[in-house]
Amino acid sequence: MAAPTTLSFVDNPLSSRTRFRCRGLSNWLFAFLLFAAWVCIVMPFWFRWLADIAGIALLSYMLFFVWEKRPIKMRCPHCRKLLLSNTPWICGFCGKKNEHVDKFPFVHKCEHCHAEPKAYRCHHRDCSGIMFLTEERVEDNCAIFANLPPAPPVEDDIILHYKEKEKLMHELEITELAIKIDASKQRLEFGKKKSPLEEIQASFAKYDGRVMGSEEFARQQRLAYAEKYKDDPEMLERANATLAAWLIRQT
Repeated sequence: MAAPTTLSFVDNPLSSRTRFRCRGLSNWLFAFLLFAAWVCIVMPFWFRWLADIAGIALLSYMLFFVWEKRPIKMRCPHCRKLLLSNTPWICGFCGKKNEHVDKFPFVHKCEHCHAEPKAYRCHHRDCSGIMFLTEERVEDNCAIFANLPPAPPVEDDIILHYKEKEKLMHELEITELAIKIDASKQRLEFGKKKSPLEEIQASFAKYDGRVMGSEEFARQQRLAYAEKYKDDPEMLERANATLAAWLIRQT
């Protein structure tokens, strides 16, 4: 038995939501017209009452179990391929999967949050074009095929600021812990009793560091004075003399 023509001859996505909402009415109208034609055909026969009952039973089955579940057809404006409304889909608002597509197709609304998608992304290979379902042509919260991963949720500035703060606080705690561990090691090292040889080595290392460090600083300072007072020999001599006096006190 033929299906209602209103479900097949129109494939414009913009009319898909209207066709879905009017599907029940068109099914009843189509069934009524078929039944009227059937009555006219069997009226001359003596078994017309049995034929009418059989016709009502058949039309009831087709109406409630076949036509009511037939998908709405639409054609992608990009790849020109047909899509059916009984495709499992993921809501662009709540990110949940819709599997009861006979009652909640993407041309109707989400079974979880009851939001109505305004666009659907074509699931045909090498297409992925946006198919608008309303005249608004809004791409936000677009419904997608259930086998495609949903778009990650967009984090607002407050959440990003909070995460960045948590990251910095964690780094600060790690730094403070490292400083405390280093201080504890130094205290343990300082409190450890040294042998006479170790004390001599430590004393020499301290003295050597002071003397050689002073010599290195003096050498760098002489070069700086030479550049600074290259046009003033008197100031250069006084600066080097001051540096030499300081160096004697350090060593």
